[in-house]
Amino acid sequence: MRRGAPDEERRRTLLLGVAAVWASLDLAVEPYRKTVEYRHAEPCQRAAPRTDACIGRETGRVADKYTRTTTTGSTEDSSAETLYYLRIARDGRTAAYEVSNGLYGAARRGSRARLDVWQGQVVGITVRGARDRLAPSAAGDLTFSLFPGWLGAGLLLWAALGGGRLRSLFGPLGTRAFAWVWLGLWTLLPAGRIAAHGTAGWGIVGWSVLWLFGAAVSVPFLFGEETGGFRAARRWRLRHRPRR
Repeated sequence: MRRGAPDEERRRTLLLGVAAVWASLDLAVEPYRKTVEYRHAEPCQRAAPRTDACIGRETGRVADKYTRTTTTGSTEDSSAETLYYLRIARDGRTAAYEVSNGLYGAARRGSRARLDVWQGQVVGITVRGARDRLAPSAAGDLTFSLFPGWLGAGLLLWAALGGGRLRSLFGPLGTRAFAWVWLGLWTLLPAGRIAAHGTAGWGIVGWSVLWLFGAAVSVPFLFGEETGGFRAARRWRLRHRPRR
C-alpha cells in the first residue's frame, strides 16, 4: 500500500494537469481566432461600405492626460513605475487608454487624435505624428485563458520529473509554486500582443531580455535543494541507464 500511494497521487497530479491544459486550450480558441482576425484585418476602403472586418478611421480629441505611479519593494530597496494615460473623447463619450511615453509627451489637451477602430474598439491612436498600436480585448482574453494551461503544464512536469505529490509541489514556503507562476507571467504577458501584432517592430528583443531576467529569478527556486523529487528522478535514471 505504501508503494502504491505515491503512484496514485502521481496519477492524480497527471489528471489535474491534463484537465487544466485541455480546459485552457478550449478557452483560448475563440480569443485566438478573434486576435488573428484582427491581425489580418485591412484598412477600410473609402469607396466601400465600412464593416467589422476592416479597420476604420475616426477622429477624436485629447480630453485629458495623466500618469499613475506604482511603487514596489521595501522602503530601502523600492522601484517606481510610471504609467501614461490619454483620455480620448469621440462620439460624445470619453475613454482612457494606456499609451507610451512618446505618445503621452506629444499629446496636448485638445489635440486632434486620429483613431484606428476595429469592431468598435480603438486599436490605434495617432496624435501630432506620434502613434501607438493597441491590442484588442481578445488579445488580453487570450493571455488570461492560457494561464490555466501554464499551471497545468507545471503539474505535468511535477508528475513526470518531480515527486508527483501535491503536498510537496509548493516547496518550502510555497517558493516553487510561486516561481512557476512568476515565470508564467513573464512568458504569457506578451503572448496576446504578439498574436495581435506579430514580433516585428514590437520590442520582442526587449521582452526576451525581460524573460531571461524572469527565468533567472525563477529557476533557482524551481530546482532548489528541497526538490527531492527531482533528485529521486535523477537517481532512478542513473540506476536504469545501460551499463557498458
